[in-house]
Amino acid sequence: MPARFDWKAEDEKERGGLVPETPQGSGGQWPSRRLKRAVVVLALMAIVSLIAVNQIGRFVDSSTSETEQDVLNGHELVLEAAFNKDGDLLGGLIFDRFQEWTAAQKLITEQGLLLDRSFLDLYLAEDVGPVDTKVEIDPQLRQAIVTMTLPYQVGADELRPDVIELRYTFSYRNDDDRWLLNPPTAEFWGPWISTRGRYLTLSYPQHDGQLGQRLAADLEAAIGRACNAVEALNCQNDLHLDVNLVADPTALLEMSDPVWRLFGGSNIDLPTLTLIGLPVDEAAYRVVFHAYADRIVTRLIAQQTGITQTGQPLLAAVISDRIVDQLGLRAWPKTGEEVASSTQALNGQAMYREVQALWNRKMSPASQSSESSTQTFAALVNFLVNDWSDVPEGEMLRLLASAETLEEWLLLLNPNASDAMFIAAWDSYITEALLVHPAM
Repeated sequence: MPARFDWKAEDEKERGGLVPETPQGSGGQWPSRRLKRAVVVLALMAIVSLIAVNQIGRFVDSSTSETEQDVLNGHELVLEAAFNKDGDLLGGLIFDRFQEWTAAQKLITEQGLLLDRSFLDLYLAEDVGPVDTKVEIDPQLRQAIVTMTLPYQVGADELRPDVIELRYTFSYRNDDDRWLLNPPTAEFWGPWISTRGRYLTLSYPQHDGQLGQRLAADLEAAIGRACNAVEALNCQNDLHLDVNLVADPTALLEMSDPVWRLFGGSNIDLPTLTLIGLPVDEAAYRVVFHAYADRIVTRLIAQQTGITQTGQPLLAAVISDRIVDQLGLRAWPKTGEEVASSTQALNGQAMYREVQALWNRKMSPASQSSESSTQTFAALVNFLVNDWSDVPEGEMLRLLASAETLEEWLLLLNPNASDAMFIAAWDSYITEALLVHPAM
């Protein structure tokens, strides 16, 4: 804002702060008139200057407001592409000098991952209301950053009142008066920071450093709890995980892939916090932390038990999910009794045939029919843990990695058992389950 000058003070300063006495008589009127005329001229000049400054200020404000609206107009088209999973529309809204980044953005848009966070068990709240959106434009009107906060319901159950908020960041570039989506600059992300602990080194961009440092400590603690609770884990001095939180959009594809959690290899690259959506409060942070911890601990379990070599990826995923659930990091699909009830009370023979068929299909967690099969396997695992075997879940995974047939695996879990014993034990289990949860 322009400085406001005290013209009288400046006038006095120029004259050393001394105002000469007005001469008396007829000859003394002329200097007085000249002084008054000078004061009037200076006052008019001040008024003209203030008017000009105000006009320029209004022009700048008007120009900035129009530019912000132009940015938001482009941003609305990006959101339309995101909600409609329209990769072609998004492709026309991207600054096209970054081909790999453009291809990645189109891919995650087509998969619904630009804003869809259902892989974190988060669902966009239906009654969103006004969305908190802010626009920052650089002085040259070439770059703009849009931040937008969206509310998500925790879990798919509409009766649950839990709602958290994630803040998204979109970078835009002015190209011939069109504001196009653009990858954030290296200056935006800042240098890499690495935080090393006993079990984990977490690397992340400086932009996410404040939460990244806390996340590193919480993940270190989560791995420590897993090492103490899961007998199958060998957490000796040589155990150390390197995890990178990257700005590559394709990391969202991997994090949302149920197969990747178990079978993604030794390198663990996860999307950085800004890509997932920065949590705006403690409740949101806990959800995001659990998502990271779930995938890191699951990968540790897979590597330690050798389950990456199994021919039963869906069954392995169900068992590992149960372990992670017991660590408080992931929700178990349903209780064994509820699942047993939902299988329409299959008797022992029918259940054995169903499990045998699923085993022979070698189903993947990414299979389109995996939901009902997951429920069947969840019922099986609860039955095995509670009624069939004393083998803990981590050891179950290790034995599953080496078993070629269902019969071999069941015998490894209970060496004194037989098919007939399995059928009888299941019938008893389902009878007790139906007393608690009658079949619908």
